Amino acid sequence: FYKNYQLQKDVKVPIPGPSEVLVRISAASYCHTDYQVYEGVFSTQLPVTPSHEASGTVVSLGSQVPDEWNVGDRVGVINFRNPCNACGGCKWSTIVNGALDARYCSNRSMCGITGSDGAFVEYMITPHSSLIRLPAGLSFQQAAPLMCAGATAWNAVNVLGANKGHTIAILGIGGLGVLAMQFAKARGYYVIAIDNHTAGLERAAQVPLHLRPDLIVDYSSPNAVQVINQFTYGLGVHGAIGCTEDIPANDWILHQLQPRGTCVILRHPSCCS
Repeated sequence: FYKNYQLQKDVKVPIPGPSEVLVRISAASYCHTDYQVYEGVFSTQLPVTPSHEASGTVVSLGSQVPDEWNVGDRVGVINFRNPCNACGGCKWSTIVNGALDARYCSNRSMCGITGSDGAFVEYMITPHSSLIRLPAGLSFQQAAPLMCAGATAWNAVNVLGANKGHTIAILGIGGLGVLAMQFAKARGYYVIAIDNHTAGLERAAQVPLHLRPDLIVDYSSPNAVQVINQFTYGLGVHGAIGCTEDIPANDWILHQLQPRGTCVILRHPSCCS
């Protein structure tokens, strides 16, 4: 960490199994979870190849891969894979969603974390169920971080249950916050971006104009609450997304909610790991 990547060793190009595909990696990004592997948060069997945010091109298909996938397809690769079809999470997702969803499996494998190597390679094997087809206008570099950070932020915005014209607040404009902020704005919400660091406040102001928040608030300012109340006509925000592990800040954002408002916390403090 904190230095340029170095090639550790050469490995053979893997051969996909019956339900797998081989993807030539064009972009792979680094996530906070990769650092948690380094810190020992997960029971990761080392050595492991990091990165679970990847995009690239399909170059080979297993014999049982559905016809919807073809060599040459531009794809993203999501993290969770290999649901066990036996745990409570698998049963729940089958009943509620009508299909297995590895996100809820207690025994899932996670690319670059547990059960399989990640995407800091030239060629990567993945189950076909982990593929996301990329639209033509989305570059590989743009797509890679959407496979984890983007999906996390998008799901948080969905959970808020907001409608067009509602006001929501994003606390912490880092990697997750800047994505959630833009998703919310694109969906027609009034968006308040909140941070107490210069980098976060500047980041909120530097996104394209049509995705820029309606209000940027310095959380450390003594009149921060007053500014939010003025913007919401004293109602508070319909929903909030907390993208910081700071406990006082997350407590503070809860008090900016209107009655029956929803807050989604995407970062938990280290004491709760």
